[in-house]
Amino acid sequence: MNRRRTQQRDSPQRDSREKGIDEMYMEAVGEVGTRKEVQSDQAPEGEESDTSAKKPFGAHGSAWIQVSVDEAGQEATLEELSLGGDDALTVEDVVAALQEHYAVSNGIDRDQLQRHFKKARDSVVKGRHVIARGISPVPGNDGRIEYPALESSAISEFPDGRPLRNALEQTELASALKPDITAYLAIPGERLAYYVPPGEGERGTDVYGAVKREPGTPAQLFTGPGIEEKDGTLYATSFGYAVLSNGALELISPIWVAADGVEAAFVHYSELGEPRPPQSDWLMEILQSAGVTSGILEVEMERLCRDGLAATQKEAVVLARGITSVPGADTRIEFSTDYEKRSGLMLEDGSIDLRERNSAVSVAANQLIGEVIAATQGTAGTNVSGQEVSTIPGAELAFAAGDGVRVEEEGGTTRFYAEIDGNLQVKAEKISVNSVLIISGDVNYDTGNIDTLTDVRVSGSVLSGFTVRSGGTITVAGTVDDGAKLIAHTDVIVAQGIVGKATQIVALGNIETKFIQNSSVMSRGNITVGAYVFNGQLRAGGEVTVLAGGGDRGGGIVGGECYASVRVSAKTIGSPTTDRTIVGVGPNPEETAKLDKLTQVIQDCEMTSLRLIRTLGLQSVEMAKIEALIQAAGPNRKKLLVDVVKKLRELTAVRLQSESQLEELKIKLADTLKSSVIEFSKTMFKDVQVKMGDHSVSAATNLECSRFSLLDGAIVCTLGARNTG
Repeated sequence: MNRRRTQQRDSPQRDSREKGIDEMYMEAVGEVGTRKEVQSDQAPEGEESDTSAKKPFGAHGSAWIQVSVDEAGQEATLEELSLGGDDALTVEDVVAALQEHYAVSNGIDRDQLQRHFKKARDSVVKGRHVIARGISPVPGNDGRIEYPALESSAISEFPDGRPLRNALEQTELASALKPDITAYLAIPGERLAYYVPPGEGERGTDVYGAVKREPGTPAQLFTGPGIEEKDGTLYATSFGYAVLSNGALELISPIWVAADGVEAAFVHYSELGEPRPPQSDWLMEILQSAGVTSGILEVEMERLCRDGLAATQKEAVVLARGITSVPGADTRIEFSTDYEKRSGLMLEDGSIDLRERNSAVSVAANQLIGEVIAATQGTAGTNVSGQEVSTIPGAELAFAAGDGVRVEEEGGTTRFYAEIDGNLQVKAEKISVNSVLIISGDVNYDTGNIDTLTDVRVSGSVLSGFTVRSGGTITVAGTVDDGAKLIAHTDVIVAQGIVGKATQIVALGNIETKFIQNSSVMSRGNITVGAYVFNGQLRAGGEVTVLAGGGDRGGGIVGGECYASVRVSAKTIGSPTTDRTIVGVGPNPEETAKLDKLTQVIQDCEMTSLRLIRTLGLQSVEMAKIEALIQAAGPNRKKLLVDVVKKLRELTAVRLQSESQLEELKIKLADTLKSSVIEFSKTMFKDVQVKMGDHSVSAATNLECSRFSLLDGAIVCTLGARNTG
């Protein structure tokens, strides 16, 4: 990569700009009370640093002179002159003193000097009198870059390449076409830019007689991929978009290749100037440069070269296509019974008929549960580079028999049978039949707290202060009272309702109930409410759905906070008399915890690194200074410094890894948020707050049958919502 180097001007002002602030400060401290030495190749060696002190002259040494010269060497100022009573002195003696003590030999104003000399015969001359002036150089014009390819366009230089590069790096072709980009499509051999050299300027001289020049600064421009320089002119070597990237002129190939390598396309954005129809040899060259050698669609290429595209037309033309691989299927169990869970039948009054939910799959002793279907290998494909695209074979899963299940090999097929009457449970690759724990009546002082790995069925209610923990599903035929706690590894189903400010419900599956009032409810899956939510604290990793059962009040979310990761759906949200109702979509509880943890790790790494750096007496990580400290340290301190550097590197590695994981998680959450919605089929009342990720809006007026979603980083409201009644 070639680069035009900038010539440095030999001036104190430029030196000051190039020095760091610490160096400039220390230099200034060292010069307090003194005059900086004249920066000139012509200045005499061995001069005293204090050039403004009184200097004796004349045969008797009784006369003295004091002169100051500005840093640029352009003015010499007489501050004191005394002849010391020596009548034999002449103006030439003063001129000789200027040369001897101050090296001032050029631009001396003899008339001015003669006047002050005459005054000095009577008394000491004091003040500030300019007695010599140099001639300032006239700076030359700076060099510049001209872009003849853009002479007929409205812009003066090629556009920044970052938006174009980001677009062509998208994994989906539709995403690559989404940005509105205008670019210059260069053809091979085209003259794109040339250097205009800087002017020399007019020379000057200082009071020391030194010649000064200030030529203009040469223009700087790197040459990147697809660009060659000949005699100060930059030419395109291939067909591509001409852009500027970090001070470099380069070509970006218009060829997009899919992440899996099975498709390649020519991507055309709006062009600057007249359209440039491609030629087949240009396209073949850039396809080969992109590694595309197989599956080329010659008919499409000929059509593109023949018909071209309009200058403002944004389009992708697929020029090569491989064969997509087909992944294999994982080992699975083909069940002989209906194992899939259903949501149950929601009754007209909002309660749930648990008999229709299939939440507990009952099997009889010796009943066939299912048989193992082996994994398949899948089918390999071919990419546009002619290479085989290996398929992903199905995972070889080893299903095992848990409690209450036996396994038998029959004719080369593995089958699972129930050993007892009970409830079928499949967790990971283990198949079990568990007896269900049935509580006849309420969970109260007669039963105590419940903690079991099996499903729990309560025919009554869970009373205040009691806890039920289950490794499966908790089913309650009555209510959950104030202060009760339910924790289930799968679902929680409460036929009537959940009440009380101190009540807490946690499920790693779904939660279903008739109503929620003043309670805290959290689910990894969905929360479905048959009638209403009043002042609840709800958080779901899936959807929150409030159905319109139970009369006029049904279908409402009134007060409190209600969050889901995918969708919040209700008939009405808020009320005319409720001050605070919040509905939102965002990360699920586990993702929220992971975000907080990664953020904390990054902060801890930064704080620890800062403390270590300050133990070295530094304000930032400067490896050159650290290495200098290590070299200058004694054996004991050197070991300490080496340990500190090692720890800093470890902290940096942890921080970078955490930042990468945090960014990946944020991207994942942002993608999920794009499809998340908040909707109501009837009314959202004024002042309800809607939150979507980090964005928030409040309803300024009552709204009717609408949906909130996130579009281009902003919350938008559109009419229409699915029926939740």
